[in-house]
Amino acid sequence: MAQGKFDEAAPLYREALEGRQHLGNAHPDTLTSINDQAIFLIDQGKLDEAAPLYSEALEGTRQAFSDAHPSTTCAADRLSRLLSALGRRDEAVNITT
Repeated sequence: MAQGKFDEAAPLYREALEGRQHLGNAHPDTLTSINDQAIFLIDQGKLDEAAPLYSEALEGTRQAFSDAHPSTTCAADRLSRLLSALGRRDEAVNITT
């Protein structure tokens, strides 16, 4: 959020995610919205709130693609890095694709 208008943007991110969840959590559009919501939270410094979203995105990519698919490995990497930043290194190391 380059303009810092988090309060204005928050409902829009939630609306986008809610609007796509009917497609299922393994749908690419839903996965995009989940990741966007997580990035939005990280930009606000809300790492603890972003972690479950990255976990959800990882599970969705595992359902949609193989464990070796680039989308799955990227999702695992994002979650692992976030968990490390939260000091949860043991959990981060145990994320496998």
